[in-house]
Amino acid sequence: MELTRIFTIASFILRRHATGQIGQSFDEPWQNQWHHRDPPPAVSRVRHWAITARPDPSVSLTVSRYTVEGLHPEYVNVSWVNLSVSMSDAWVGLYLADEGITQVVPLKYNFCNASRSANNTNTTGSLSFRILNYRSDLIFRLFRGWERPVFIAESSRIAVRAPGHPTGVRLSLTDAAGEVAITWTSTRAQEEGAAVKYAVLDSDGHIVRSGVARASGMASYTRSELCGAPASAEGFRDPGAFYTAKVKDLEPGSTVSYRVGSDLEGGWSRDFLFRAPPAPGARTKIFAFGDLGEHPRDDSAQGQGEPWYSLPQYAYGDPGVHNTTAAMLADHQSDPADLVLHNGDLSYAMGYGSMWEVFHDNIEPLSTQVPWMVTIGNHERDWPDTNSTSFGSLDSMGECGVPTMRRFAAHPFVSRSRPPNDKPWYTITVGVLSLVAISTEHDIMPGSEQYSWLETSLGAVHRLTTPWLIVAGHRPYAVDSDWIGDQNFSKYLQTSIGNLLETYRVDLVLGGHHHSYQRSCPMRGGCCAESGHTVLNVGMAGAGLNSISPATPPVFQFADDQHFGYCRIVADDVRLIAEYVRSDSRDVYDSVILSKQPGPINFT
Repeated sequence: MELTRIFTIASFILRRHATGQIGQSFDEPWQNQWHHRDPPPAVSRVRHWAITARPDPSVSLTVSRYTVEGLHPEYVNVSWVNLSVSMSDAWVGLYLADEGITQVVPLKYNFCNASRSANNTNTTGSLSFRILNYRSDLIFRLFRGWERPVFIAESSRIAVRAPGHPTGVRLSLTDAAGEVAITWTSTRAQEEGAAVKYAVLDSDGHIVRSGVARASGMASYTRSELCGAPASAEGFRDPGAFYTAKVKDLEPGSTVSYRVGSDLEGGWSRDFLFRAPPAPGARTKIFAFGDLGEHPRDDSAQGQGEPWYSLPQYAYGDPGVHNTTAAMLADHQSDPADLVLHNGDLSYAMGYGSMWEVFHDNIEPLSTQVPWMVTIGNHERDWPDTNSTSFGSLDSMGECGVPTMRRFAAHPFVSRSRPPNDKPWYTITVGVLSLVAISTEHDIMPGSEQYSWLETSLGAVHRLTTPWLIVAGHRPYAVDSDWIGDQNFSKYLQTSIGNLLETYRVDLVLGGHHHSYQRSCPMRGGCCAESGHTVLNVGMAGAGLNSISPATPPVFQFADDQHFGYCRIVADDVRLIAEYVRSDSRDVYDSVILSKQPGPINFT
């Protein structure tokens, strides 16, 4: 694959679905990959789209309803009349009612030629949009043209009855035993009463105890906290308020019924159920994957790229999302999982805040039942002058990790500070597993703060109660890729932390970033060995798939770049089974079994 040395946003967006990455050079070591590059483009200016307003009184735009409840997603039909044949390139965008059309991208949009009810002359037609609770009134607007659009009509205002109703409910584990954190999105007006009402149930469904856990303050972020456009410009929307409450002192494996919200306007969510984490040393099941993305369920499009309107062909979401989330949900319902590990590249919002709303909507059926733990990826974090190791990279499109750290504020990150002082790495234990989550977007070379933390964390793992040790980071430790930028980065990781993985007998190293599934042999010193750490790259969850190399590296025993899926890991104290489950058939496509004798691990 050939890559120009002249960095442009357009080339980045094109590679987003081709590689999930941004331009490393072919002929330089990873540490020097940006040394000869042109400086990144200016990021301080606000970029607006030039829209001409020429309302046409002969064209009407009507909606099927003037209110939505906001309690759950609802469909609204928008119809037009008297749209002339010359306006066949017209499109409809959904906006918050009080925002200007030249300052912000639409929440979502679709072209009028997608109408299934258009007549033969294209003068009438309609589109259906699935409306999430954006915590504000809405309006549809009709435009003619794309590169230089002309605004011609708008609908009546659509009121949201319950803007504060909880959305995007997600669970997290903390670093405290028997504790589960519950986070949701609402409005700032709910802060005084935000809480979780819960009941702990026995095996027969009877209430053992009940209580109310008050939210510990509110998290959010403002435009000024983001690092550049489009995140701080036309992609920004008020993200709402994130509330977190913790349910404590849970017996291992107990069932908890809960709802979130407040007695204020907006009310309470419906009831959800989760199972408390297993006891130390107990059988454990987790799902692991990276690079999921999001996809609107109404097949509408969203802002994408910089400028956002330049590449509409990439705006329709990530193709594997719904199959993968549905497959994991069915898997969980047949045999409950204890943890979801989303290993970087989460929503691919990349500066367009409304896409985070779609992401949370997509994952909520599972994130309300199973703790959804994340690592940070290049498309969440990387930005110039923010202490990112991808020097000059614009992959986060101005987010620089802030939305991720605030939306998942209950994670036990070492530091949630704004870049460059963020430290999005952590360790947790669940059952027989110890999970050490690193950031591949921060320095991890010997002598760095993250390296020292990693060494201390690996050495502190209690291998009698948690015999299986997993290290997870977004970019792969070893990789089968046709792009040398991937290969260079894996060499960097092996050089920086390979000695720690071997010294502390790490069992699994989980990566993503390359949109495929890959499994290595047991590795030591970068080569196959009788014992060592097995690398699983699990970037095949939803974003467009990447190509593996024509010549598979000798350490890899299996690779698939043709299907979406996830990894299911089930372990007890002597055996760990890792299976690659395809999302389409829900069949196991690859598996590996790791075994060990009970007792302490010998590090000599």
